[in-house]
Amino acid sequence: MDEEIINNKKWRAFEAQDPFNPGNIVTGYIHMTGHLSYGMLYITHVNGEECEQKIWATPKLSYPFGYSEDGEREYKWPDFTKILSTTKLDGTNVCAFKYSDAKGKKYVSYKTRRTPFMGDDFIDLWNECLGMWNIVVPDGMNLSFEMWGYKNPHLIKYDTPLEATLLFGIKPMGLIVPADMIDVDCPKVGGELTEGDDLNELYESDEEEMEEDLEVTDEYIIGDEGHVWYLLDDDGHAVMMKVKPKSVRDVHWNPLRNSGIPNHCIASTVINSFEETDVPDADLICELLAEEFEEWMIEKSRHRIEKVLAGILVKRKFKKQIIEEYREHGFDIYKDKRTCMRWFGQKYGGKAGADIYNILVSL
Repeated sequence: MDEEIINNKKWRAFEAQDPFNPGNIVTGYIHMTGHLSYGMLYITHVNGEECEQKIWATPKLSYPFGYSEDGEREYKWPDFTKILSTTKLDGTNVCAFKYSDAKGKKYVSYKTRRTPFMGDDFIDLWNECLGMWNIVVPDGMNLSFEMWGYKNPHLIKYDTPLEATLLFGIKPMGLIVPADMIDVDCPKVGGELTEGDDLNELYESDEEEMEEDLEVTDEYIIGDEGHVWYLLDDDGHAVMMKVKPKSVRDVHWNPLRNSGIPNHCIASTVINSFEETDVPDADLICELLAEEFEEWMIEKSRHRIEKVLAGILVKRKFKKQIIEEYREHGFDIYKDKRTCMRWFGQKYGGKAGADIYNILVSL
Protein backbone atom coordinates (compact mmCIF):
# COMPACT_ATOMS: atom_id res chain seq x y z
CA MET A 1 0.00 0.00 0.00
CA ASP A 2 1.15 3.53 -0.75
CA GLU A 3 1.29 5.02 2.75
CA GLU A 4 1.98 8.52 1.39
CA ILE A 5 -1.38 8.48 -0.36
CA ILE A 6 -3.29 6.84 2.50
CA ASN A 7 -2.07 9.43 5.00
CA ASN A 8 -2.40 12.46 2.71
CA LYS A 9 -5.44 14.67 3.37
CA LYS A 10 -5.59 15.59 -0.32
CA TRP A 11 -6.73 12.01 -1.00
CA ARG A 12 -10.21 10.92 0.09
CA ALA A 13 -11.00 7.26 0.81
CA PHE A 14 -13.91 5.62 -1.01
CA GLU A 15 -15.68 2.30 -1.36
CA ALA A 16 -18.21 2.24 -4.19
CA GLN A 17 -20.11 -0.10 -6.47
CA ASP A 18 -19.30 0.33 -10.14
CA PRO A 19 -22.69 1.08 -11.80
CA PHE A 20 -21.39 -0.01 -15.21
CA ASN A 21 -20.11 -3.36 -13.91
CA PRO A 22 -22.78 -4.40 -11.38
CA GLY A 23 -21.41 -6.40 -8.49
CA ASN A 24 -17.95 -4.86 -8.57
CA ILE A 25 -17.11 -3.17 -5.27
CA VAL A 26 -14.07 -0.96 -5.65
CA THR A 27 -12.06 0.43 -2.74
CA GLY A 28 -9.37 3.07 -2.81
CA TYR A 29 -8.62 6.79 -2.71
CA ILE A 30 -9.41 9.75 -4.97
CA HIS A 31 -7.23 12.86 -5.29
CA MET A 32 -9.34 15.96 -4.61
CA THR A 33 -6.94 18.74 -5.61
CA GLY A 34 -4.00 19.42 -7.91
CA HIS A 35 -3.74 19.81 -11.66
CA LEU A 36 -2.46 16.71 -13.48
CA SER A 37 -3.53 14.50 -10.57
CA TYR A 38 -7.00 16.08 -10.15
CA GLY A 39 -9.62 13.32 -9.74
CA MET A 40 -6.99 10.58 -10.03
CA LEU A 41 -7.88 7.19 -8.49
CA TYR A 42 -5.63 4.97 -6.42
CA ILE A 43 -7.51 1.64 -6.36
CA THR A 44 -6.42 -0.75 -3.63
CA HIS A 45 -9.05 -3.53 -3.80
CA VAL A 46 -11.66 -4.85 -6.22
CA ASN A 47 -14.26 -7.12 -4.65
CA GLY A 48 -12.19 -7.39 -1.49
CA GLU A 49 -9.04 -8.59 -3.24
CA GLU A 50 -5.91 -6.43 -3.27
CA CYS A 51 -4.93 -5.10 -6.71
CA GLU A 52 -3.21 -1.71 -6.50
CA GLN A 53 -3.42 0.53 -9.54
CA LYS A 54 -3.46 4.23 -10.36
CA ILE A 55 -6.05 5.66 -12.74
CA TRP A 56 -5.13 8.98 -14.37
CA ALA A 57 -8.21 11.15 -14.92
CA THR A 58 -9.16 14.51 -16.45
CA PRO A 59 -6.65 17.11 -15.23
CA LYS A 60 -7.48 20.60 -14.10
CA LEU A 61 -6.75 23.30 -16.68
CA SER A 62 -4.37 26.16 -15.92
CA TYR A 63 -3.89 29.72 -17.13
CA PRO A 64 -0.44 30.55 -18.54
CA PHE A 65 -0.08 33.51 -16.19
CA GLY A 66 -0.48 34.87 -12.68
CA TYR A 67 -0.58 38.40 -11.33
CA SER A 68 2.18 40.42 -9.70
CA GLU A 69 1.54 42.49 -6.57
CA ASP A 70 0.90 45.57 -8.70
CA GLY A 71 -1.69 43.76 -10.82
CA GLU A 72 0.46 43.08 -13.90
CA ARG A 73 0.24 39.76 -15.68
CA GLU A 74 3.27 37.49 -15.45
CA TYR A 75 3.25 34.87 -18.23
CA LYS A 76 5.00 31.53 -18.02
CA TRP A 77 4.97 29.33 -21.12
CA PRO A 78 6.18 25.71 -21.32
CA ASP A 79 8.33 24.48 -24.19
CA PHE A 80 6.31 23.43 -27.26
CA THR A 81 6.47 23.32 -31.06
CA LYS A 82 2.90 24.26 -32.08
CA ILE A 83 -0.47 25.33 -30.64
CA LEU A 84 -3.84 23.68 -31.28
CA SER A 85 -6.78 25.87 -30.21
CA THR A 86 -10.19 24.27 -29.46
CA THR A 87 -13.55 25.43 -28.11
CA LYS A 88 -14.17 24.88 -24.39
CA LEU A 89 -17.49 23.02 -24.22
CA ASP A 90 -19.81 23.59 -21.26
CA GLY A 91 -21.18 20.33 -19.90
CA THR A 92 -20.26 17.42 -17.64
CA ASN A 93 -16.77 16.00 -17.96
CA VAL A 94 -16.73 12.21 -18.21
CA CYS A 95 -13.54 10.18 -17.93
CA ALA A 96 -13.70 6.73 -19.54
CA PHE A 97 -11.16 4.40 -17.94
CA LYS A 98 -10.10 0.80 -17.48
CA TYR A 99 -9.25 -0.98 -14.25
CA SER A 100 -8.41 -4.60 -13.42
CA ASP A 101 -9.37 -7.03 -10.68
CA ALA A 102 -6.92 -9.28 -8.86
CA LYS A 103 -7.24 -11.94 -11.57
CA GLY A 104 -6.29 -9.44 -14.29
CA LYS A 105 -9.77 -9.11 -15.80
CA LYS A 106 -10.27 -5.62 -17.22
CA TYR A 107 -13.38 -3.49 -16.82
CA VAL A 108 -14.42 -0.23 -18.52
CA SER A 109 -16.16 2.39 -16.41
CA TYR A 110 -16.84 6.11 -16.27
CA LYS A 111 -16.37 8.86 -13.70
CA THR A 112 -16.96 12.55 -13.21
CA ARG A 113 -14.18 14.76 -11.88
CA ARG A 114 -14.35 14.31 -8.10
CA THR A 115 -16.07 10.92 -7.93
CA PRO A 116 -14.75 7.37 -8.39
CA PHE A 117 -17.74 6.49 -10.60
CA MET A 118 -20.50 8.39 -12.35
CA GLY A 119 -23.46 9.35 -10.15
CA ASP A 120 -27.08 8.34 -10.77
CA ASP A 121 -28.09 11.75 -12.18
CA PHE A 122 -25.84 11.31 -15.21
CA ILE A 123 -26.02 7.57 -15.95
CA ASP A 124 -29.13 7.68 -18.17
CA LEU A 125 -27.69 10.56 -20.18
CA TRP A 126 -24.34 8.81 -20.59
CA ASN A 127 -26.00 5.54 -21.61
CA GLU A 128 -27.83 7.53 -24.29
CA CYS A 129 -24.45 8.76 -25.54
CA LEU A 130 -23.04 5.23 -25.49
CA GLY A 131 -26.03 4.17 -27.59
CA MET A 132 -25.09 6.75 -30.24
CA TRP A 133 -21.40 5.90 -30.48
CA ASN A 134 -19.25 2.79 -30.23
CA ILE A 135 -16.75 4.16 -27.71
CA VAL A 136 -13.83 1.80 -27.13
CA VAL A 137 -11.26 2.74 -24.49
CA PRO A 138 -7.78 1.78 -25.77
CA ASP A 139 -5.26 0.01 -23.56
CA GLY A 140 -2.81 2.35 -21.87
CA MET A 141 -4.95 5.46 -22.29
CA ASN A 142 -8.05 6.84 -20.60
CA LEU A 143 -10.41 9.16 -22.49
CA SER A 144 -11.83 12.53 -21.46
CA PHE A 145 -15.24 13.51 -22.86
CA GLU A 146 -17.57 16.45 -22.46
CA MET A 147 -21.26 15.46 -22.24
CA TRP A 148 -23.14 18.58 -23.32
CA GLY A 149 -26.44 19.76 -24.79
CA TYR A 150 -29.77 21.07 -23.57
CA LYS A 151 -30.64 17.74 -21.95
CA ASN A 152 -27.70 18.36 -19.63
CA PRO A 153 -28.12 22.13 -19.05
CA HIS A 154 -25.29 24.29 -17.76
CA LEU A 155 -24.71 27.98 -18.47
CA ILE A 156 -24.05 27.93 -22.22
CA LYS A 157 -27.29 27.64 -24.20
CA TYR A 158 -27.09 24.87 -26.83
CA ASP A 159 -29.51 23.80 -29.58
CA THR A 160 -28.10 20.25 -29.61
CA PRO A 161 -30.08 17.81 -27.40
CA LEU A 162 -27.14 15.71 -26.20
CA GLU A 163 -23.66 14.85 -27.38
CA ALA A 164 -20.48 13.21 -26.11
CA THR A 165 -17.40 14.86 -27.57
CA LEU A 166 -13.91 13.44 -27.11
CA LEU A 167 -11.57 16.11 -25.74
CA PHE A 168 -8.28 14.23 -25.30
CA GLY A 169 -6.65 11.07 -24.02
CA ILE A 170 -4.74 10.67 -20.75
CA LYS A 171 -1.69 8.41 -20.61
CA PRO A 172 0.18 7.39 -17.43
CA MET A 173 1.91 10.26 -15.63
CA GLY A 174 -0.77 12.58 -16.96
CA LEU A 175 0.49 12.83 -20.55
CA ILE A 176 -2.20 14.45 -22.72
CA VAL A 177 -2.95 13.33 -26.30
CA PRO A 178 -5.23 15.55 -28.48
CA ALA A 179 -8.47 14.00 -29.73
CA ASP A 180 -7.56 14.05 -33.41
CA MET A 181 -4.64 11.70 -32.69
CA ILE A 182 -6.91 9.02 -31.16
CA ASP A 183 -8.77 6.37 -33.20
CA VAL A 184 -12.21 6.36 -31.54
CA ASP A 185 -15.64 6.28 -33.23
CA CYS A 186 -17.25 9.42 -31.76
CA PRO A 187 -17.29 13.20 -32.27
CA LYS A 188 -14.01 14.93 -31.46
CA VAL A 189 -13.49 18.50 -30.37
CA GLY A 190 -12.56 20.61 -33.36
CA GLY A 191 -9.43 22.71 -33.39
CA GLU A 192 -7.15 24.79 -35.53
CA LEU A 193 -3.46 25.53 -35.40
CA THR A 194 -2.70 28.97 -34.00
CA GLU A 195 0.40 30.89 -34.95
CA GLY A 196 2.10 34.07 -33.84
CA ASP A 197 5.48 35.42 -32.80
CA ASP A 198 4.32 37.10 -29.58
CA LEU A 199 2.50 34.51 -27.45
CA ASN A 200 1.32 37.04 -24.88
CA GLU A 201 -0.19 39.22 -27.59
CA LEU A 202 -1.73 36.21 -29.34
CA TYR A 203 -3.31 35.03 -26.09
CA GLU A 204 -4.79 38.43 -25.27
CA SER A 205 -6.09 38.80 -28.82
CA ASP A 206 -7.95 35.48 -28.42
CA GLU A 207 -9.50 36.80 -25.18
CA GLU A 208 -10.65 40.00 -26.87
CA GLU A 209 -12.20 38.25 -29.87
CA MET A 210 -14.27 36.00 -27.60
CA GLU A 211 -15.32 39.01 -25.53
CA GLU A 212 -16.83 40.70 -28.59
CA ASP A 213 -19.23 37.78 -29.16
CA LEU A 214 -20.08 37.18 -25.49
CA GLU A 215 -23.29 37.91 -23.62
CA VAL A 216 -23.14 37.26 -19.87
CA THR A 217 -26.06 37.43 -17.41
CA ASP A 218 -26.54 36.08 -13.90
CA GLU A 219 -28.21 32.95 -15.32
CA TYR A 220 -26.56 32.11 -18.63
CA ILE A 221 -23.82 32.79 -21.16
CA ILE A 222 -24.29 33.15 -24.92
CA GLY A 223 -21.07 32.66 -26.83
CA ASP A 224 -17.94 30.66 -26.05
CA GLU A 225 -17.11 30.14 -22.39
CA GLY A 226 -13.52 29.91 -23.50
CA HIS A 227 -10.90 28.11 -25.56
CA VAL A 228 -8.35 25.43 -24.69
CA TRP A 229 -4.86 25.72 -26.11
CA TYR A 230 -2.94 22.47 -26.58
CA LEU A 231 0.77 23.32 -26.51
CA LEU A 232 2.18 20.34 -28.43
CA ASP A 233 5.69 18.90 -28.33
CA ASP A 234 7.41 16.87 -31.06
CA ASP A 235 5.90 13.62 -29.70
CA GLY A 236 2.34 14.92 -29.96
CA HIS A 237 1.87 15.25 -26.21
CA ALA A 238 0.30 18.45 -24.93
CA VAL A 239 0.20 20.88 -22.05
CA MET A 240 -3.27 22.42 -21.86
CA MET A 241 -3.92 26.08 -21.11
CA LYS A 242 -7.33 27.72 -20.89
CA VAL A 243 -8.30 31.02 -22.47
CA LYS A 244 -11.39 32.84 -21.22
CA PRO A 245 -13.03 36.11 -22.24
CA LYS A 246 -11.94 39.05 -20.12
CA SER A 247 -15.29 39.47 -18.36
CA VAL A 248 -15.27 35.80 -17.33
CA ARG A 249 -11.57 35.46 -16.58
CA ASP A 250 -10.78 38.64 -14.68
CA VAL A 251 -13.10 37.80 -11.79
CA HIS A 252 -11.19 34.55 -11.33
CA TRP A 253 -7.72 35.98 -11.21
CA ASN A 254 -7.28 39.70 -10.62
CA PRO A 255 -6.62 40.19 -6.89
CA LEU A 256 -7.16 43.95 -7.23
CA ARG A 257 -10.89 43.58 -7.90
CA ASN A 258 -13.12 44.82 -5.09
CA SER A 259 -16.23 42.96 -6.15
CA GLY A 260 -17.26 39.48 -5.11
CA ILE A 261 -17.83 36.47 -7.36
CA PRO A 262 -20.43 36.99 -10.13
CA ASN A 263 -23.63 34.99 -9.85
CA HIS A 264 -23.03 33.15 -13.14
CA CYS A 265 -19.72 31.80 -11.79
CA ILE A 266 -21.42 30.69 -8.57
CA ALA A 267 -24.25 29.08 -10.55
CA SER A 268 -21.80 27.22 -12.78
CA THR A 269 -19.99 25.86 -9.72
CA VAL A 270 -23.27 24.76 -8.12
CA ILE A 271 -24.29 22.94 -11.31
CA ASN A 272 -20.92 21.21 -11.49
CA SER A 273 -21.19 20.18 -7.82
CA PHE A 274 -23.99 17.75 -8.72
CA GLU A 275 -21.32 15.62 -10.38
CA GLU A 276 -20.11 14.92 -6.85
CA THR A 277 -23.30 14.77 -4.76
CA ASP A 278 -27.08 15.08 -5.09
CA VAL A 279 -27.25 17.42 -2.08
CA PRO A 280 -24.41 19.98 -2.22
CA ASP A 281 -24.14 22.46 0.63
CA ALA A 282 -22.56 25.91 0.83
CA ASP A 283 -19.33 24.52 2.28
CA LEU A 284 -18.82 22.27 -0.75
CA ILE A 285 -19.53 25.15 -3.13
CA CYS A 286 -16.97 27.30 -1.30
CA GLU A 287 -14.45 24.44 -1.49
CA LEU A 288 -14.92 24.19 -5.25
CA LEU A 289 -14.79 27.95 -5.72
CA ALA A 290 -11.49 28.01 -3.81
CA GLU A 291 -9.89 26.23 -6.78
CA GLU A 292 -10.41 29.41 -8.82
CA PHE A 293 -10.99 32.35 -6.46
CA GLU A 294 -9.24 34.12 -3.61
CA GLU A 295 -10.54 33.32 -0.11
CA TRP A 296 -11.55 36.94 0.54
CA MET A 297 -13.73 36.90 -2.60
CA ILE A 298 -15.50 33.75 -1.41
CA GLU A 299 -16.16 35.22 2.03
CA LYS A 300 -17.41 38.45 0.47
CA SER A 301 -19.81 36.40 -1.67
CA ARG A 302 -20.92 33.92 1.01
CA HIS A 303 -24.48 35.22 1.28
CA ARG A 304 -24.98 35.13 -2.49
CA ILE A 305 -23.44 31.66 -2.68
CA GLU A 306 -26.08 30.42 -0.25
CA LYS A 307 -28.82 32.27 -2.13
CA VAL A 308 -27.82 30.96 -5.57
CA LEU A 309 -27.43 27.42 -4.20
CA ALA A 310 -30.89 27.53 -2.60
CA GLY A 311 -32.48 28.77 -5.82
CA ILE A 312 -30.91 26.04 -7.94
CA LEU A 313 -31.86 23.34 -5.42
CA VAL A 314 -35.50 24.52 -5.55
CA LYS A 315 -35.51 24.46 -9.37
CA ARG A 316 -33.87 21.04 -9.39
CA LYS A 317 -36.43 19.63 -6.94
CA PHE A 318 -39.27 21.11 -9.01
CA LYS A 319 -37.87 19.60 -12.22
CA LYS A 320 -37.57 16.16 -10.62
CA GLN A 321 -41.15 16.36 -9.34
CA ILE A 322 -42.52 17.38 -12.75
CA ILE A 323 -40.71 14.54 -14.52
CA GLU A 324 -41.93 11.98 -11.98
CA GLU A 325 -45.55 13.13 -12.38
CA TYR A 326 -45.26 13.22 -16.17
CA ARG A 327 -44.09 9.61 -16.26
CA GLU A 328 -46.51 8.46 -13.58
CA HIS A 329 -49.53 9.69 -15.57
CA GLY A 330 -48.22 8.41 -18.91
CA PHE A 331 -48.43 11.77 -20.67
CA ASP A 332 -46.89 12.41 -24.09
CA ILE A 333 -46.14 16.09 -24.64
CA TYR A 334 -45.81 15.58 -28.40
CA LYS A 335 -48.89 13.42 -29.04
CA ASP A 336 -51.27 15.26 -26.71
CA LYS A 337 -49.78 18.53 -25.55
CA ARG A 338 -53.19 19.98 -24.62
CA THR A 339 -54.17 17.26 -22.12
CA CYS A 340 -50.71 17.17 -20.61
CA MET A 341 -50.34 20.92 -20.08
CA ARG A 342 -53.94 21.31 -18.87
CA TRP A 343 -53.27 18.80 -16.06
CA PHE A 344 -50.08 20.54 -14.97
CA GLY A 345 -51.74 23.96 -15.31
CA GLN A 346 -54.56 22.94 -12.99
CA LYS A 347 -52.06 21.75 -10.38
CA TYR A 348 -49.35 24.40 -10.62
CA GLY A 349 -51.08 27.39 -12.20
CA GLY A 350 -50.56 29.09 -15.52
CA LYS A 351 -47.45 31.02 -14.48
CA ALA A 352 -45.46 27.80 -14.23
CA GLY A 353 -46.57 26.62 -17.67
CA ALA A 354 -43.54 27.78 -19.64
CA ASP A 355 -41.08 26.28 -17.15
CA ILE A 356 -42.96 22.99 -17.10
CA TYR A 357 -43.14 22.82 -20.89
CA ASN A 358 -39.41 23.45 -21.21
CA ILE A 359 -38.68 20.69 -18.68
CA LEU A 360 -40.83 18.19 -20.54
CA VAL A 361 -39.58 18.86 -24.06
CA SER A 362 -35.99 18.60 -22.78
CA LEU A 363 -36.69 14.93 -22.04
